[in-house]
Amino acid sequence: MTSALTIEEFRKIRDDSIPRDSILTDGLLPHPSLLDVTHIPCQCALLSASEITITEQYTACQLVNLLAQGHLTAEEVTRAYLKRAGIAHQLTNCVSEFLTEEALARAKYLDEEFRKHGRPVGPLHGLPISVKDYITMKGHRTSAGYVTWLNRIAQHDALVLKILSDAGAIFYVRTTQPQTLMHLECSSPIHGTTVNPFNRNLTSGGSSGGEGSLGGLKATPMGIGTDIGGSIRSPAANNAMYGLRPTTLRITKQGIMGIQSGRESILGVV
Repeated sequence: MTSALTIEEFRKIRDDSIPRDSILTDGLLPHPSLLDVTHIPCQCALLSASEITITEQYTACQLVNLLAQGHLTAEEVTRAYLKRAGIAHQLTNCVSEFLTEEALARAKYLDEEFRKHGRPVGPLHGLPISVKDYITMKGHRTSAGYVTWLNRIAQHDALVLKILSDAGAIFYVRTTQPQTLMHLECSSPIHGTTVNPFNRNLTSGGSSGGEGSLGGLKATPMGIGTDIGGSIRSPAANNAMYGLRPTTLRITKQGIMGIQSGRESILGVV
């Protein structure tokens, strides 16, 4: 049973869950007048050389290959991205929830399976994947940015998450979205405003804006968003990323919470 939360309580829980090893102290947290913060993760001295290499030098495909060959462990990759995501959130307000305990437990399980059997669990073995808050995750709040839905707890995982999990993926953060979703910016009464890491006076795009800012700061190797009229494409363009908006219904939406049950006039994609 999960108790009801106010917006202030929700934000405090989120902010208190930022990985301790990623906290930007007063001397490291840049003044709001510094607009381009893309250099901060590498220059703040919180990331080790290996964590910078993991998060900056490898694509998702390269990470999967290195993990499958045993050159990297799922735990070290997950810790690197959790730390970088913590830094990214403090700079742009892009994370709605850190999944630290779940992610590390999953990573350790995958590493143990690899040690036992000498092979990856699936084609995405050990790959950290960020997830837009709108994608239903069992046991977690799924609000679509509506205050009235702040305490709506998902009873199941969206099918796309089950498919990715079965392939070996690790979900480590959930990312911000605007109220009602269908906006080309990223602001809601629940999460506040997510800004662009290249210029914090500008928007990250929307509605998958948290994914955009996280990717712009190289704090995710791959993320899941949704798109109706540009909600993946806009954040990708605004944050120097690649974004894929597939054909409608090409990727399953089963289990994802709908804004209006049965509405078929405007179909989004995952």
